[in-house]
Amino acid sequence: RGDSTDAGNPMGPFQAAIIPFSWNTSDGSAPYPSPPMDDPADLRRVLEAGAGAGRLTWPKSNWLRTTNANAPAAIAPAITTQPPNQPINAGQTVTLGVVATGTAPLSYQWYRGASGDTSAPVGSDSASFTTPALIATTSYWVRVSNSAGSAASATVTVTVTSGFATWAAQRGLGGAGASADTDGDGVSLLVEYALGLDPLTADTAPSSIPALTRGVNGSLTFRFRRPDSATGVIYAVETSSALGSTWAASSVPLVVESAVAGVETVAVTLPAPVGPLFVRLRVTLAE
Repeated sequence: RGDSTDAGNPMGPFQAAIIPFSWNTSDGSAPYPSPPMDDPADLRRVLEAGAGAGRLTWPKSNWLRTTNANAPAAIAPAITTQPPNQPINAGQTVTLGVVATGTAPLSYQWYRGASGDTSAPVGSDSASFTTPALIATTSYWVRVSNSAGSAASATVTVTVTSGFATWAAQRGLGGAGASADTDGDGVSLLVEYALGLDPLTADTAPSSIPALTRGVNGSLTFRFRRPDSATGVIYAVETSSALGSTWAASSVPLVVESAVAGVETVAVTLPAPVGPLFVRLRVTLAE
């Protein structure tokens, strides 16, 4: 069995043979151009040369950290499919999307405005973005980023088409203006649209025409009907003390009293007037 001091004895106090090694990637390539090899026999020389004693600090974040010189460089994003321009009716939403290539992970940031304008970020980190309900034409763009750089999309324009224009074209009235009275009943085409009337048939006493009633305390309630389909319209109740004088928008908010089969009954109750009071409904198309 021998003595523990015999060379070759596994219990002996002798330096084991140095076996060089280095880490390798799965394809067999070495991550280091020249793997460092330290020979314990050089320890005395290193110390005598002035290395001295000291403490080596090695953060945990560096444990097992390696750099593969053969690893491919990250590829910056490139937009392969731009978000297309979209037409919508007023009051609708639309989903915009972009397709990009590049080293993962890719991050996305959408903005409202022209491409390059970062003053109004919107949406989340996603290749798609759903707009809010729009009543005016609006532009958007997206920036795609990764560790190697970023790419900006072209400006995408969401063109808001008035629901009124679509409604008129569907009835063969595409060439008629908002103020036209196509059925001769004294009601303009825009008001017919806003109140859900038929622009091809004269309405002698339509239920949608605004009505004014007086309450027991002298207050005045002004009511009209508003269809959900009439998008892109601004409704305003205005008052005046005399016909032909200046009209002013009422400060009393509109109240939806009921909603049945896609038609709302809207009312505004005005305090009892001291003198004459005239009330009208003004409808305009959103810009």
